[in-house]
Amino acid sequence: MIQANNLTKIYNDKTAVQDLNLNIAAGHIFCLLGANGAGKTTTINLFLNFIEPTSGQATINGLDVVKEPLQTKRFLAYIPENLQLYPNLTAVENLNYFSGIAGKNTKSTNYNLFWLMQDYKKLLFIKGCKITPRGCAKK
Repeated sequence: MIQANNLTKIYNDKTAVQDLNLNIAAGHIFCLLGANGAGKTTTINLFLNFIEPTSGQATINGLDVVKEPLQTKRFLAYIPENLQLYPNLTAVENLNYFSGIAGKNTKSTNYNLFWLMQDYKKLLFIKGCKITPRGCAKK
């Protein structure tokens, strides 16, 4: 479960995220939508512990991302839209590479990726969307 409790991030005098409260149950797909500057990236960075909140708490499976960053990273994966590190690798090759670095079994990663993509295709088909996400179309 992913939870935010009164999560706030202020940069100097600019409030990027203010009193965010959310609960995302395991197995659910959640989307952050908003205009540029609405706080979407800041929210993701708070959950990944790339930045610390000004106040409030972000938790992953009941673990505080600030107090227990290594433990919470076991439950998270982050793939930026524009992967700059290894452009010669496909999306799956990049996933396998970084899964290996994180100590994950690449066979398990491929298996989970296969089923995730099957679910993703079904979801997009139901919504009437294009099957290939914009960022993945390159590879």
